[in-house]
Amino acid sequence: MTIALPLILMVFKTAAAGLPADSLVQHVAQFVGNPLTALMISVAFAYWSLGLRQGRTMQQLLEITQRGFPALANIIFVIGAGGAFNAVLIESGVGKAISNMLAGTDINLIILAWFIAWLMHFAVGSATVAMVSAASMINPMLAADPHLKPEILVVAIGAGSIGWAHVTDSAFWVVKEYLNVSLSEALKKFTGGTVVASLVALLATLILNYFLG
Repeated sequence: MTIALPLILMVFKTAAAGLPADSLVQHVAQFVGNPLTALMISVAFAYWSLGLRQGRTMQQLLEITQRGFPALANIIFVIGAGGAFNAVLIESGVGKAISNMLAGTDINLIILAWFIAWLMHFAVGSATVAMVSAASMINPMLAADPHLKPEILVVAIGAGSIGWAHVTDSAFWVVKEYLNVSLSEALKKFTGGTVVASLVALLATLILNYFLG
């Protein structure tokens, strides 16, 4: 429950989106479902559920918190710097440049969707940005193959977005710092693993399209 609480609060916000904008439930959902608010509420709940409820004193909780900060500090600073770099890459027009470069090609749309997401994740370091960008680029091309199912393209974009998690991706630094491995080791094992996973997912998507087609 402690781990799931922030997700539950954010899902609550999404579920309440269809309610009237002036309703009390909608206002409450918008407040508690905000990611920062949801995380703060969850931390407070964790202090109770995993601390006070287990018989720990406030002094013990303070000591546990102080021990946790040094491990988190490096990750937070690196993720912040990565986010700034990510914003610079997005504002520079990387997505538009890639779109213009690939729009005129005759590549299979499934492979193209996968490749755009793959390349965008490598460039900007965000799987979410990669998926949204790839979807916006591929959508106008759907008319070229009316027999192709949009669901397959969704899977292909998801497969591409998991590849190339490297220094621009916050998840890369979280894994590196928590496992306490060197940069070269993280690049070889974590980045390499995501590339392999992405390629396998692409192959599975092509097989799925073959049977569904």
